[in-house]
Order: sequence, then structure tokens, then C-alpha cells
Amino acid sequence: MELRTRAEALGDLAGQFELRADSLWKLGRDFDHWGLGEEATEARECACAMRVGAVINRAKAAGLSAEFAAPDDSFY
Repeated sequence: MELRTRAEALGDLAGQFELRADSLWKLGRDFDHWGLGEEATEARECACAMRVGAVINRAKAAGLSAEFAAPDDSFY
């Protein structure tokens, strides 16, 4: 049960990272509109980092879910 709970928490965290990435990307677009190119680039870099974090957390969650679904060594 503990593994499933950790997997769900990682999935939720990945969702939060994706929401923040979307917000940062939109902020970068706003910075571009205001003529703040350097800030726009930084916001987009942060958005990309958040998306990478989301992918990593989803991969960890999938690994934990797979481990929880097949706790024995029958498929190794």
C-alpha cells in the first residue's frame, strides 16, 4: 500500500509541475510582449525544467506502480 501511495503522490507532484510550467511559459510570452526578452528566455527555461521534473516524477510513479502491481519476481 505504501508504494501505491508514493506513486500517487509523485503523479500529483508531476501534475503540479505541469501547471507551473504552463504558467511560466505564459509568463514568458507576456515578457516578450512587454519587450523583456531576457526575462522571457529565463521564464521559458524554468518552464522546460518544470516539464522535465514532471516527466521524471511520472516515470518514478510508473515504476512504483509496476512494482506494486507485480511485487513478486515472476516477471524477471
